[in-house]
Amino acid sequence: VVMHEVGHTLGLRHNFRASTIYGEGQLADKAFTAANGVTGSVMDYTPTNLAKTGAKQGDYHMRTLGPYDYWAIEYAYAPLDPAKEPQELARIASKGESDPLLAFATDQEAGFGPDAMDPEVNRFDLGQDPLAYLSKRMALSQELLARLQDRKLKPGEEYQPLRRTTNVALGRMRMAASNAAKYLGGVVYLRDHAGSKRTPLTPVSGEKQREALKLITSNFFNMNALRLKPEFMARLRPLEMLFRAHLNQIKEEGKRSQRHLAEANLRLVVSVAKKYI
Repeated sequence: VVMHEVGHTLGLRHNFRASTIYGEGQLADKAFTAANGVTGSVMDYTPTNLAKTGAKQGDYHMRTLGPYDYWAIEYAYAPLDPAKEPQELARIASKGESDPLLAFATDQEAGFGPDAMDPEVNRFDLGQDPLAYLSKRMALSQELLARLQDRKLKPGEEYQPLRRTTNVALGRMRMAASNAAKYLGGVVYLRDHAGSKRTPLTPVSGEKQREALKLITSNFFNMNALRLKPEFMARLRPLEMLFRAHLNQIKEEGKRSQRHLAEANLRLVVSVAKKYI
């Protein structure tokens, strides 16, 4: 998070295509992720690199700068001879056309809802095949829901964590479905200028679109997609009650803070007054 925000202070924008530069095998290799990170840029919104049960596990989060970050900083801050600056900047910028590790796309391509057309540019995805990641994300959420349904709470234990974690699992599934829907009629968009060897607009193949549609229908429009046990559902306190409990907690903390502040001010006034008595 610190590296991401410092990047913004240096002028870097979000890079939501950076998460597509490494393959599943590389992300599962701890030595590789320790040296290279899990994505091409700290300016991405990167999810936890979580392997399926029994699979190899690489680093969970980004611990280093990515290749895009070095490239962007080189373009913005490299000391250049003023007489040769235009040519040097063009040379640096041209690296993006040939080096796949420098993949870039930002907020406009990622979009929100129906205005998002590029399925390769997402918030919180990971890996060279975004659709494969979304499928894994669905499977991990289903696994989490299965574990939650079998979880035994201790006497006196609150139900809130159970509801919160269930919300997280369902929320990740919703996000995965929303990103998968971008494949349907989707177009991959590259910010290249004239003269580039790459095509700016490439429609998603019919095969990929059908694969995405199958992922959505099998996980949502299916009678067996979300088979939650009635006894499990009965333990999920309504969100309104959770919010009320949370607000009451904040209210009580506010009262305590108010008392502490009043007492501190009183002590300060008394200590100052003693000097003049």
